[in-house]
Amino acid sequence: PEAAAAAAAAGMPPSRVDSKALNGWQSKVVPSGGADKAGSADEVKGPSRRSAYDATYASRVCALTGPEGNECARFNADTRGPPPNRAEGKVLVLATVHETFPVPVRTRTLWVSCGSLEAAARVRRACLAQGPEGLPKSVEYMDSETVQTVDRAGRGLVAMIRYLGMAPMGQIWDFRKRVDSLPLPYAKGLLDRIAYWVNPLLPPCLPPALAALAAKRGHNVLVDACDFEPDPSAEKAAPSPSDPKDSSSSSDGGGSGGGSGGLSLDLLRRIRQATEGLTGEGHEVEVVEVADPEDAARCHLVRFAAAPAFTTRCWGEGAQGLSLDYALPKCRDRAPALPDGLPRPLARLRYGHHGCNVVHEDLAFSPGVDVHAAKMQIKAAVESAGGKLPAEHGHGTEYQAPPETQERWRQMDPTNALNPGVGGTPSGGTTTGPAASPTDPACENLYTPRNLLYVDAA
Repeated sequence: PEAAAAAAAAGMPPSRVDSKALNGWQSKVVPSGGADKAGSADEVKGPSRRSAYDATYASRVCALTGPEGNECARFNADTRGPPPNRAEGKVLVLATVHETFPVPVRTRTLWVSCGSLEAAARVRRACLAQGPEGLPKSVEYMDSETVQTVDRAGRGLVAMIRYLGMAPMGQIWDFRKRVDSLPLPYAKGLLDRIAYWVNPLLPPCLPPALAALAAKRGHNVLVDACDFEPDPSAEKAAPSPSDPKDSSSSSDGGGSGGGSGGLSLDLLRRIRQATEGLTGEGHEVEVVEVADPEDAARCHLVRFAAAPAFTTRCWGEGAQGLSLDYALPKCRDRAPALPDGLPRPLARLRYGHHGCNVVHEDLAFSPGVDVHAAKMQIKAAVESAGGKLPAEHGHGTEYQAPPETQERWRQMDPTNALNPGVGGTPSGGTTTGPAASPTDPACENLYTPRNLLYVDAA
């Protein structure tokens, strides 16, 4: 309702932005590459045209050496980029204009089975080695415990999305929350317990060949590599997806280096070259191209279902669950050790966005363990290793944001009206005194174009 009222006050339709009203400032769009592709910033017409995303991210995520390599690629307290970036909670949006990424002509989905975390780290480095121009669409990581948990407790969710799509998921989650809130014994978690009991009756999440591969080794990397231009030679020389051994030992497809066989085959070569130096038992790497689009979708659903499957498993097995998300320095390839004195977890899942080294870690503990204390111990261990926690899901009202992050939020929201209490900010009212009106000096910066979100590209 507030957004609709604001749109009406601005003379805009509540459901869409009139394209005619945008013509005066839509004539010049700065693409993701910066002003060098669209002239200088002075040529851009319209009110305060500036990017609403961090245009340096693609280059920064690929910098693995030197001082930049010791930094985290992205985390919630980061103050880089335009002000709207990493604003937690509600953000005031006036209008958006999106320049989307190009549509690939072909996407190769690769399942890379690794015998060690060191091998999986080499795969990550190979994916980043060509810089922004050679980045894959996505690089996701799952350890074997994660894949097993999804198969053990997430078959129902995977099946629902496969056959019903995402459209009804919102209603299903709302129904689940209503059942959890019923004032009845055992209502909380009832649907998760039922899902856990029914799970063995449902079809497996992965195709048999990939399920066997995931069980064979402890670390799995799921890569979507895209080609944006047709390349007949790449199709002719593409590795055979029917035989996993052929995919991992296929020929280069016409020489080495970028542009020979397309970006996706070039990435396949880099992965093989980066891992071929690993020797000894436990370091094996096997690369499989998932040629069937349906099978590729099932692979991504396994990654998507990891967090809710962990919740279902905890309810089904009577365990306490602890879920964390943290960023590690880009140059760090090892997982942080669990702190001394931490109760031994019943299960430890590690999965996440492998390309930027953002990790989701889920731990199951026996009843009676102080889960909050365990969380704070792990947070301290992550930060002592140069990491940042939280990385992705926000400070909320639990974590204290650094002073510079709180100051950035105050500049966007000087009256503390949008997200009171987030990250250690005051839980109500204003940051400096009684509530201010839009005409007060405290609100001067809130209503300038600098803090309204004009999106050039996404």
